[in-house]
Amino acid sequence: MNIAWHSSMLEHQESSIVTDACTDLDVQQLIEAGRPWDAVAAGRMLPRLARLHGYGFEVDVAKVRAANLGVEAANLGGGFLFGVDLFGGTPRFGGGAPPPPPPSLLLGTAKKALDTCISGEGEPPLELTIAAVACAGSGVICGIPVEQMREDAMTELDLCKKGLRGAAVMLVAYLIPAMAALTSLDLRFNDIGAEGAKAIADALSWGRAGLTSLNLEDNNIGAEGAKTIANALQSGKAVLSSLNLADNALCGIDAYGQGTYDASGIQALASALAGNAVLTALDLSNNKLTNGRYVKQSKLSVHNKVGDMVKHEGLELQILYKDKESGGDVLLGTLAAIEAIAEALKVNTVLTICNLLKNDLDIKSATMLAEIGKEKRIMLSGIKHDQTEAKFGGYTLQPAEGILIASDLRVSLVLSSLSLHLNGISNEGAKAIAEALSSGRAVQTNLNLAGNPLGPSSGIGPEGARAIAEALRFKALLKELECARFSGTSNANRAARASPHTIACTLAFPSTSRNPLTHTRDSNALRSLKYDHLNDEKKGELRAVAKAILTIEM
Repeated sequence: MNIAWHSSMLEHQESSIVTDACTDLDVQQLIEAGRPWDAVAAGRMLPRLARLHGYGFEVDVAKVRAANLGVEAANLGGGFLFGVDLFGGTPRFGGGAPPPPPPSLLLGTAKKALDTCISGEGEPPLELTIAAVACAGSGVICGIPVEQMREDAMTELDLCKKGLRGAAVMLVAYLIPAMAALTSLDLRFNDIGAEGAKAIADALSWGRAGLTSLNLEDNNIGAEGAKTIANALQSGKAVLSSLNLADNALCGIDAYGQGTYDASGIQALASALAGNAVLTALDLSNNKLTNGRYVKQSKLSVHNKVGDMVKHEGLELQILYKDKESGGDVLLGTLAAIEAIAEALKVNTVLTICNLLKNDLDIKSATMLAEIGKEKRIMLSGIKHDQTEAKFGGYTLQPAEGILIASDLRVSLVLSSLSLHLNGISNEGAKAIAEALSSGRAVQTNLNLAGNPLGPSSGIGPEGARAIAEALRFKALLKELECARFSGTSNANRAARASPHTIACTLAFPSTSRNPLTHTRDSNALRSLKYDHLNDEKKGELRAVAKAILTIEM
């Protein structure tokens, strides 16, 4: 019995006459009608299905079922599923060294096995080949559990670091709408690119996917990929409540500063976000949203101030940040993407998390976003509302990010422990943290500021130190404060204790592991101040910070 596509054919599973009799299926009609997932459902629901037809080719379903498409001997694709050149580009992997190269479906012995299943003149189109594998492929193919996915046997699927790109992502996209039970999909670190993002977005837009959580972190989808995801969100058919787009060069600039800045993708996402009533958590961190770049103060005019437009490497960029206490780096960038996100946050009614860390924000924009976050109770640093401990150690966070995190301290009702060690939140970040602690809304009992240098030319200076110390006068809940810079094996690097009656602050600058700088103070007086092996500049910084703290009556 040869059955052409009909919109309701596979939706009426109760028709035993149809399912028992079907032997042939016109896949071309399904694909052209925008319903490729019906080929997957056919493989599950039609026990006598023998042949797939389309584009002048015929697929032997039994041979596809028997074909070994996951053998290591098929690994001739340089470690990238379905071949490296299907969509161009250079594959990347996040989170450390790339995994061992998986077998490739369209190269080597796996392709030879597939070729024996398909008859016709020439090379069959990719759409037909993928539909055939999705319909009848057995076991795990190229790291994708095709058989389990087709049988709708899982609620969560982890495809992190599988090397998926090109046709591999198309295979996953064909399978997703046939999985009514699947609610969570992890595709981190696969380099799916803009084409892969479009395939996934199409699967969401078909309106069959039940996915509520999608993680696309570090997939290099770019501005064009962002637009396709935005289209899926705007379609009204996607039911995502959590979406991770971190580290995806959403404005065309990658983590290394390479590429051409294009805010249209993030603006499309912002537009979709403004009207979306389902998505509650969105991660946009580490996407170079401002096209931020640091230059030396010496490269600019001494008269340039924050907010001025300047020429840099042929680009018109705005001065976003200058350390007023040093002649160090100056942050340049553009605010088009951030302004679009801010406007979306103002009108969105359901979002509770929007992670914007590591995007080179300026102080003014961060302050504006913080006000929106506090008013609408949106967490801006990725901290969850029920999270009690947050660790940002070694994130290389800058002053604006300290402001975003400080906003979250006011919003969270349960976050008691916060670690910001080994960052660069500077005076502005420290002051924002101090204001949050003093607000009466924060509930921190443990705060780690270690490794945020405490000198005016390198980080938290006297102004920031004074703000933190002042906050301790009113913050009875704070029991543990650490502000040491880790320097090896010294006991001085242990967390210091703080309470309304006693406070011990360890201030350490990188000198030598033999004799790190420390000073300790209780409710009466400064006990000791040691700065052996420090140069004159560091001694001056220490004295300034110590003076700031000592002026506060505890």
